[in-house]
Amino acid sequence: MSTDQSTDSPQTSDPGTGPLVLLVQPDGTATTERMPATGTPAQDRAQLKFINDAIGGYFTTIGDGVWIALVNEDGERLMLPPNTTADLLARALGFRFRPGDELLGPVIFTSRKGTELGDVTPAVLEFARQAGVIA
Repeated sequence: MSTDQSTDSPQTSDPGTGPLVLLVQPDGTATTERMPATGTPAQDRAQLKFINDAIGGYFTTIGDGVWIALVNEDGERLMLPPNTTADLLARALGFRFRPGDELLGPVIFTSRKGTELGDVTPAVLEFARQAGVIA
C-alpha cells in the first residue's frame, strides 16, 4: 500500500476538470496535475496557458500516438537544461530519437483523444513509478 496518497488521488476521473498529466522537471522531480478543461474559448485559452507556463513557451509534441509528450519547441535556442528523466521515460516507452537528440526543459506527458488532450496513459505512469519518478 502506498504511503503517498497525493499521486494516487489525482488519477480519479472528475468530469469537471481537464486531463491528468505527468509534468517532469529537468531536476528529475515529477508531479501529476490536472490541466484546465477545454470546450469554450476561455477554457481552451486556460489550457494553452497551463501548457505554455509549464514548459516555458511554445510547444511541440513527440510520442507514438497513444502517449504524447509536450516539449518546448525552442528548448535548444533557449539553452534549457537537459531533462534526463523525461528523456529516459520517452525512450523506455519506445520513442526513437535521432542521434544526438535529447529532451530539454520541463516535459508534459499526456495522451491524445481525437483532437483533444487526454489523461496520461497508465503505461507512462507505471514506467514513472518503476523508475522512482513518482510514488
